[in-house]
Amino acid sequence: MHMSARYCLVPVQSDPTRLCKDSVGEDSLAVVPGGETATPSFYRERKLSRKQLRKLAKQEKEYERELDRPPIEMTAQAQEMAQIQVVLGSRGLCIDQVEPDGHCLFRAIVRQLRPIIFSNRFDGCFPEANAETRTMLTAWRRDQDELQQVWSLRAVLASLMRRQATEFLPFIANDEDQGLKDGTSASESEPVERLMRYCERLEKSACWGGQPELCAIALALACRVEVYGDPAVLPGGLLVMGSDATPTEQGNELPGVLRVSFHRQFFTLGEHYHAVVVAKDATAESVNVSIKE
Repeated sequence: MHMSARYCLVPVQSDPTRLCKDSVGEDSLAVVPGGETATPSFYRERKLSRKQLRKLAKQEKEYERELDRPPIEMTAQAQEMAQIQVVLGSRGLCIDQVEPDGHCLFRAIVRQLRPIIFSNRFDGCFPEANAETRTMLTAWRRDQDELQQVWSLRAVLASLMRRQATEFLPFIANDEDQGLKDGTSASESEPVERLMRYCERLEKSACWGGQPELCAIALALACRVEVYGDPAVLPGGLLVMGSDATPTEQGNELPGVLRVSFHRQFFTLGEHYHAVVVAKDATAESVNVSIKE
């Protein structure tokens, strides 16, 4: 009988992971009638069970819900930082990050004074600085250790506050004092006594600086001090102390201006200050400011 059908060879499906072997070790082949290539079952599309289909549908719904969720709310620190950076960016300024060690305000000022002092531009930038301040700060050329310069700046400010006590008594009136050694409370002690104790802590401990110290810096150097912050905290995002001179429109290039940013939310431990510099002078660290806990 004549066979008109054509034949092709395909692997035998005895094990879906490998071809069968015949007794002599060669691949066993199956003869399939027809002229088209047959597709082995282990190449065919896998069929999902009902359980697997239900699981896949559930995962797809969860993914869609995730896409529809609103973005996670910014933390208070991130919101504050964003507002401050908007204020600075509009003025061609940016943050130069300072570590939190109790000296942050003083380090922020020291890092702006160092290049001025080391390049012998102190007199040009601060021509009206008082003599004691000039002598103590220009001595930094002999000792370039930043922490020692921080202590030197603290001493300069404490000395000025003692000499001009009446300027600072209003700031110290509500100072949180732990009391005298004899048990006398701060409210019972004389205002001048409280100021003297305040100055001693300022000079000899890593206590935080604030508005009294910023005012002292402006007085000691006879300069303009700009404090930038969240407009919700500082009206307009800027508080100016000292000289009322205004920066030029060409990149804030006014000699003798010291700038810091005030952060109420930056660290969970409390308030913090960073240095603020003209954007073109910023380092890589200045641009990427991370939020610290």
